[in-house]
Amino acid sequence: MLSALAALGLMLAYAGVWHWQADRLRATLVERLAAVDGRAGVTLANGPVAVGGFPFRLVLSVPDLTLDLSGDGLRARLALGRVEAVSHLWTPDHWVVRGADVAAHGAFADGPTLALQAVAVRASLTERDAAGWRLGLEVPALALGPSDAAPALVLDRALLVVDGAEATETQGVRLPRTGRLALRAERARLVGGHAPSAGPLGRTIEALALRVALHGVLGGVGRADLAAWRDAGGTLELDRLSGYWGGVAASVNGSLALDEAFRPFGAATLVVDDPSALIGQAAALGMVPADVAMSMSAATAGATPARLAMMVQDGVLTLGPVALATLPPLLAPR
Repeated sequence: MLSALAALGLMLAYAGVWHWQADRLRATLVERLAAVDGRAGVTLANGPVAVGGFPFRLVLSVPDLTLDLSGDGLRARLALGRVEAVSHLWTPDHWVVRGADVAAHGAFADGPTLALQAVAVRASLTERDAAGWRLGLEVPALALGPSDAAPALVLDRALLVVDGAEATETQGVRLPRTGRLALRAERARLVGGHAPSAGPLGRTIEALALRVALHGVLGGVGRADLAAWRDAGGTLELDRLSGYWGGVAASVNGSLALDEAFRPFGAATLVVDDPSALIGQAAALGMVPADVAMSMSAATAGATPARLAMMVQDGVLTLGPVALATLPPLLAPR
Protein backbone atom coordinates (compact mmCIF):
# COMPACT_ATOMS: atom_id res chain seq x y z
CA MET A 1 0.00 0.00 0.00
CA LEU A 2 2.78 2.40 0.97
CA SER A 3 4.74 1.60 -2.18
CA ALA A 4 1.66 2.26 -4.32
CA LEU A 5 1.12 5.61 -2.60
CA ALA A 6 4.77 6.49 -3.06
CA ALA A 7 4.60 5.60 -6.75
CA LEU A 8 1.44 7.69 -7.13
CA GLY A 9 3.12 10.60 -5.37
CA LEU A 10 6.13 10.38 -7.69
CA MET A 11 3.89 10.33 -10.79
CA LEU A 12 1.93 13.35 -9.56
CA ALA A 13 5.17 15.20 -8.78
CA TYR A 14 6.55 14.38 -12.24
CA ALA A 15 3.33 15.52 -13.88
CA GLY A 16 3.48 18.77 -11.92
CA VAL A 17 7.11 19.41 -12.95
CA TRP A 18 6.31 18.59 -16.60
CA HIS A 19 3.37 21.00 -16.75
CA TRP A 20 5.34 23.74 -14.96
CA GLN A 21 8.25 23.36 -17.42
CA ALA A 22 5.88 23.22 -20.41
CA ASP A 23 4.11 26.44 -19.37
CA ARG A 24 7.45 28.15 -18.74
CA LEU A 25 8.84 27.13 -22.14
CA ARG A 26 5.71 28.24 -23.95
CA ALA A 27 5.80 31.64 -22.22
CA THR A 28 9.51 32.02 -23.03
CA LEU A 29 8.96 31.20 -26.71
CA VAL A 30 6.04 33.64 -26.98
CA GLU A 31 8.22 36.32 -25.36
CA ARG A 32 11.12 35.68 -27.74
CA LEU A 33 8.88 35.74 -30.79
CA ALA A 34 7.47 39.07 -29.62
CA ALA A 35 11.01 40.42 -29.12
CA VAL A 36 11.93 39.51 -32.70
CA ASP A 37 8.71 41.05 -34.03
CA GLY A 38 9.47 44.25 -32.13
CA ARG A 39 12.75 44.91 -33.93
CA ALA A 40 12.96 47.65 -36.55
CA GLY A 41 12.34 46.39 -40.07
CA VAL A 42 11.19 42.98 -38.83
CA THR A 43 7.66 41.59 -38.95
CA LEU A 44 7.00 38.15 -37.50
CA ALA A 45 3.61 36.45 -37.56
CA ASN A 46 2.56 32.99 -36.47
CA GLY A 47 -0.39 30.93 -35.33
CA PRO A 48 -1.01 30.05 -31.67
CA VAL A 49 1.92 28.39 -29.89
CA ALA A 50 0.94 24.98 -28.52
CA VAL A 51 2.74 22.67 -26.11
CA GLY A 52 2.33 18.91 -25.78
CA GLY A 53 4.24 15.63 -25.63
CA PHE A 54 3.32 14.52 -22.08
CA PRO A 55 4.65 12.44 -20.42
CA PHE A 56 8.10 11.88 -21.96
CA ARG A 57 8.62 14.77 -24.36
CA LEU A 58 8.22 18.52 -24.48
CA VAL A 59 6.86 19.54 -27.90
CA LEU A 60 6.40 23.18 -28.90
CA SER A 61 4.43 23.71 -32.12
CA VAL A 62 4.14 26.93 -34.11
CA PRO A 63 1.95 26.92 -37.26
CA ASP A 64 2.04 29.37 -40.15
CA LEU A 65 5.29 31.13 -39.23
CA THR A 66 6.35 34.03 -41.47
CA LEU A 67 9.29 36.38 -41.03
CA ASP A 68 9.51 39.55 -43.15
CA LEU A 69 12.58 41.80 -43.33
CA SER A 70 12.39 45.20 -44.98
CA GLY A 71 14.09 48.57 -45.15
CA ASP A 72 17.16 50.18 -46.71
CA GLY A 73 16.65 48.35 -49.98
CA LEU A 74 16.32 44.91 -48.41
CA ARG A 75 13.26 42.76 -48.90
CA ALA A 76 13.05 39.18 -47.70
CA ARG A 77 10.51 36.67 -46.44
CA LEU A 78 10.79 33.28 -44.79
CA ALA A 79 7.66 31.16 -44.43
CA LEU A 80 7.15 27.76 -42.81
CA GLY A 81 3.88 25.92 -42.76
CA ARG A 82 4.72 24.44 -39.38
CA VAL A 83 7.60 24.39 -36.91
CA GLU A 84 7.88 21.77 -34.19
CA ALA A 85 10.56 21.71 -31.47
CA VAL A 86 11.08 18.64 -29.29
CA SER A 87 13.02 18.35 -26.02
CA HIS A 88 12.91 16.47 -22.71
CA LEU A 89 12.89 17.48 -19.06
CA TRP A 90 16.37 16.06 -18.64
CA THR A 91 17.85 17.85 -21.70
CA PRO A 92 16.36 21.38 -21.49
CA ASP A 93 19.26 22.95 -23.45
CA HIS A 94 18.89 20.73 -26.50
CA TRP A 95 16.06 20.83 -29.02
CA VAL A 96 15.30 18.86 -32.17
CA VAL A 97 13.44 21.13 -34.58
CA ARG A 98 11.45 20.15 -37.66
CA GLY A 99 10.00 22.53 -40.23
CA ALA A 100 7.63 21.76 -43.09
CA ASP A 101 6.74 23.56 -46.33
CA VAL A 102 9.68 25.96 -46.25
CA ALA A 103 9.81 28.86 -48.71
CA ALA A 104 11.96 31.98 -48.75
CA HIS A 105 12.79 34.81 -51.11
CA GLY A 106 14.80 37.98 -50.85
CA ALA A 107 16.94 40.59 -52.55
CA PHE A 108 19.36 43.37 -51.66
CA ALA A 109 19.03 46.84 -53.20
CA ASP A 110 17.88 46.59 -56.82
CA GLY A 111 19.25 43.08 -57.35
CA PRO A 112 17.19 40.12 -58.55
CA THR A 113 14.84 38.35 -56.17
CA LEU A 114 16.07 34.87 -55.31
CA ALA A 115 13.82 32.10 -54.03
CA LEU A 116 14.40 28.97 -51.97
CA GLN A 117 12.07 26.03 -51.51
CA ALA A 118 12.27 22.86 -49.41
CA VAL A 119 9.65 20.31 -48.42
CA ALA A 120 11.13 19.90 -44.95
CA VAL A 121 14.09 20.80 -42.73
CA ARG A 122 15.50 19.13 -39.64
CA ALA A 123 17.61 20.90 -37.05
CA SER A 124 19.36 20.39 -33.73
CA LEU A 125 19.69 23.43 -31.44
CA THR A 126 21.92 23.42 -28.34
CA GLU A 127 22.06 26.44 -26.03
CA ARG A 128 25.24 27.03 -24.05
CA ASP A 129 24.17 29.75 -21.63
CA ALA A 130 26.60 32.70 -21.81
CA ALA A 131 28.93 30.74 -24.11
CA GLY A 132 26.50 30.84 -27.02
CA TRP A 133 24.69 28.18 -29.02
CA ARG A 134 25.03 25.69 -31.86
CA LEU A 135 22.55 25.01 -34.64
CA GLY A 136 22.80 22.02 -36.96
CA LEU A 137 20.47 22.03 -39.96
CA GLU A 138 19.76 19.33 -42.55
CA VAL A 139 17.73 19.92 -45.69
CA PRO A 140 17.04 16.70 -47.62
CA ALA A 141 16.31 18.52 -50.90
CA LEU A 142 16.62 22.19 -51.79
CA ALA A 143 15.79 24.27 -54.87
CA LEU A 144 17.23 27.75 -55.54
CA GLY A 145 16.61 30.23 -58.30
CA PRO A 146 14.87 33.43 -59.43
CA SER A 147 11.48 33.90 -57.81
CA ASP A 148 9.74 34.38 -61.17
CA ALA A 149 11.20 31.35 -62.96
CA ALA A 150 11.99 27.67 -62.56
CA PRO A 151 14.76 26.73 -60.08
CA ALA A 152 18.31 27.19 -61.34
CA LEU A 153 20.04 24.95 -58.82
CA VAL A 154 18.79 21.80 -57.10
CA LEU A 155 20.69 20.22 -54.20
CA ASP A 156 20.13 16.62 -53.16
CA ARG A 157 21.13 17.39 -49.57
CA ALA A 158 22.50 20.31 -47.60
CA LEU A 159 24.04 20.27 -44.12
CA LEU A 160 24.59 23.50 -42.18
CA VAL A 161 26.22 24.05 -38.78
CA VAL A 162 26.21 27.49 -37.13
CA ASP A 163 28.09 28.27 -33.92
CA GLY A 164 27.45 31.47 -31.99
CA ALA A 165 30.08 32.37 -29.38
CA GLU A 166 30.15 35.02 -26.63
CA ALA A 167 26.45 35.76 -27.00
CA THR A 168 25.25 39.20 -25.96
CA GLU A 169 21.72 40.52 -25.39
CA THR A 170 20.54 43.07 -27.96
CA GLN A 171 16.94 44.33 -27.94
CA GLY A 172 15.83 41.16 -26.19
CA VAL A 173 17.58 38.86 -28.68
CA ARG A 174 20.82 36.97 -28.00
CA LEU A 175 23.40 37.68 -30.72
CA PRO A 176 26.92 36.26 -31.02
CA ARG A 177 30.09 38.33 -31.11
CA THR A 178 31.60 35.63 -33.28
CA GLY A 179 29.56 33.39 -35.53
CA ARG A 180 30.94 30.43 -37.46
CA LEU A 181 29.13 28.72 -40.29
CA ALA A 182 29.95 25.47 -42.06
CA LEU A 183 27.95 24.28 -45.06
CA ARG A 184 28.21 21.10 -47.09
CA ALA A 185 26.06 20.40 -50.13
CA GLU A 186 25.81 17.18 -52.12
CA ARG A 187 25.08 16.94 -55.83
CA ALA A 188 24.23 20.49 -56.81
CA ARG A 189 22.64 20.30 -60.26
CA LEU A 190 22.19 23.14 -62.74
CA VAL A 191 18.74 22.70 -64.26
CA GLY A 192 16.35 24.22 -66.78
CA GLY A 193 17.12 27.12 -69.03
CA HIS A 194 19.74 28.38 -66.58
CA ALA A 195 22.14 25.75 -67.96
CA PRO A 196 21.66 25.85 -71.76
CA SER A 197 24.94 23.99 -72.19
CA ALA A 198 26.38 21.35 -69.89
CA GLY A 199 29.89 22.59 -70.66
CA PRO A 200 33.06 20.50 -70.31
CA LEU A 201 32.39 19.73 -66.63
CA GLY A 202 28.73 18.77 -66.91
CA ARG A 203 25.68 20.06 -65.03
CA THR A 204 26.40 18.43 -61.64
CA ILE A 205 28.71 19.81 -58.97
CA GLU A 206 29.48 16.70 -56.93
CA ALA A 207 30.30 18.49 -53.68
CA LEU A 208 30.39 22.02 -52.25
CA ALA A 209 31.78 23.02 -48.86
CA LEU A 210 31.91 26.41 -47.13
CA ARG A 211 33.41 27.57 -43.83
CA VAL A 212 33.07 31.23 -42.79
CA ALA A 213 33.42 33.21 -39.58
CA LEU A 214 31.54 36.45 -38.88
CA HIS A 215 33.43 38.67 -36.43
CA GLY A 216 31.52 41.41 -34.63
CA VAL A 217 27.94 41.76 -33.40
CA LEU A 218 25.56 42.08 -36.34
CA GLY A 219 22.16 43.03 -34.99
CA GLY A 220 20.37 42.94 -38.33
CA VAL A 221 20.73 43.76 -42.01
CA GLY A 222 19.42 47.33 -41.97
CA ARG A 223 21.58 50.38 -42.66
CA ALA A 224 22.20 51.22 -39.00
CA ASP A 225 23.03 47.59 -38.11
CA LEU A 226 25.44 47.14 -41.01
CA ALA A 227 27.07 50.52 -40.39
CA ALA A 228 27.62 49.72 -36.70
CA TRP A 229 29.11 46.33 -37.57
CA ARG A 230 31.36 47.87 -40.26
CA ASP A 231 32.52 50.78 -38.10
CA ALA A 232 33.36 48.42 -35.22
CA GLY A 233 35.74 46.51 -37.51
CA GLY A 234 33.39 43.67 -38.42
CA THR A 235 34.70 41.20 -40.99
CA LEU A 236 33.61 38.05 -42.75
CA GLU A 237 36.47 35.57 -42.89
CA LEU A 238 36.13 33.04 -45.68
CA ASP A 239 38.10 30.15 -44.21
CA ARG A 240 37.40 27.96 -47.20
CA LEU A 241 34.98 27.64 -50.09
CA SER A 242 35.70 24.46 -52.02
CA GLY A 243 34.04 22.46 -54.75
CA TYR A 244 34.51 19.39 -56.89
CA TRP A 245 32.99 19.70 -60.35
CA GLY A 246 33.46 17.17 -63.13
CA GLY A 247 36.81 16.03 -61.73
CA VAL A 248 38.12 19.56 -61.14
CA ALA A 249 38.82 20.72 -57.58
CA ALA A 250 38.85 24.42 -56.64
CA SER A 251 38.99 26.37 -53.38
CA VAL A 252 38.89 29.99 -52.22
CA ASN A 253 39.89 31.62 -48.95
CA GLY A 254 40.01 35.28 -47.96
CA SER A 255 38.49 38.11 -45.95
CA LEU A 256 35.66 40.58 -46.66
CA ALA A 257 34.28 43.76 -45.08
CA LEU A 258 32.04 46.64 -46.17
CA ASP A 259 33.14 50.01 -47.54
CA GLU A 260 31.41 53.34 -46.93
CA ALA A 261 28.95 52.66 -49.77
CA PHE A 262 28.01 49.27 -48.24
CA ARG A 263 29.81 47.39 -50.99
CA PRO A 264 31.89 44.32 -50.14
CA PHE A 265 35.65 44.78 -50.32
CA GLY A 266 38.54 42.48 -49.52
CA ALA A 267 40.96 39.95 -50.92
CA ALA A 268 41.02 36.21 -51.49
CA THR A 269 43.04 33.49 -53.19
CA LEU A 270 41.62 31.01 -55.71
CA VAL A 271 43.37 27.65 -56.13
CA VAL A 272 42.19 25.40 -58.98
CA ASP A 273 43.89 22.26 -60.25
CA ASP A 274 42.66 22.59 -63.86
CA PRO A 275 41.99 26.27 -64.59
CA SER A 276 41.35 25.81 -68.33
CA ALA A 277 38.44 23.40 -67.69
CA LEU A 278 36.88 25.67 -65.07
CA ILE A 279 37.20 28.73 -67.32
CA GLY A 280 35.65 26.79 -70.20
CA GLN A 281 32.76 25.78 -67.98
CA ALA A 282 32.16 29.37 -66.86
CA ALA A 283 32.14 30.51 -70.49
CA ALA A 284 29.78 27.70 -71.57
CA LEU A 285 27.29 28.68 -68.89
CA GLY A 286 27.48 32.36 -69.80
CA MET A 287 29.01 33.26 -66.44
CA VAL A 288 31.86 35.17 -68.14
CA PRO A 289 32.03 36.71 -71.65
CA ALA A 290 34.18 35.00 -74.26
CA ASP A 291 36.82 37.78 -74.25
CA VAL A 292 37.11 37.59 -70.45
CA ALA A 293 37.49 33.81 -70.67
CA MET A 294 40.32 34.24 -73.19
CA SER A 295 42.09 36.73 -70.89
CA MET A 296 41.72 34.38 -67.92
CA SER A 297 43.04 31.45 -69.94
CA ALA A 298 46.08 33.48 -70.93
CA ALA A 299 46.69 34.50 -67.30
CA THR A 300 46.62 30.87 -66.11
CA ALA A 301 48.35 29.17 -69.03
CA GLY A 302 50.73 26.44 -67.88
CA ALA A 303 49.79 26.72 -64.21
CA THR A 304 48.57 23.45 -62.67
CA PRO A 305 47.40 24.03 -60.04
CA ALA A 306 46.86 27.75 -60.52
CA ARG A 307 46.84 30.25 -57.64
CA LEU A 308 45.08 33.48 -58.52
CA ALA A 309 44.57 36.61 -56.46
CA MET A 310 40.98 37.82 -56.17
CA MET A 311 40.09 41.37 -55.18
CA VAL A 312 36.86 43.20 -54.47
CA GLN A 313 37.37 46.96 -54.40
CA ASP A 314 35.22 49.93 -55.39
CA GLY A 315 32.48 47.52 -56.39
CA VAL A 316 34.61 45.58 -58.91
CA LEU A 317 35.49 41.88 -58.61
CA THR A 318 38.80 40.98 -60.24
CA LEU A 319 40.51 37.63 -60.72
CA GLY A 320 44.18 38.16 -61.39
CA PRO A 321 44.37 40.97 -63.96
CA VAL A 322 40.83 40.37 -65.26
CA ALA A 323 37.75 42.29 -64.11
CA LEU A 324 34.96 39.74 -63.74
CA ALA A 325 31.93 41.68 -62.51
CA THR A 326 30.58 44.83 -60.92
CA LEU A 327 29.05 44.24 -57.51
CA PRO A 328 26.21 46.53 -56.40
CA PRO A 329 25.98 47.80 -52.82
CA LEU A 330 24.01 45.70 -50.37
CA LEU A 331 21.79 48.70 -49.64
CA ALA A 332 20.25 51.12 -52.08
CA PRO A 333 21.84 54.61 -52.03
CA ARG A 334 19.89 57.27 -50.18
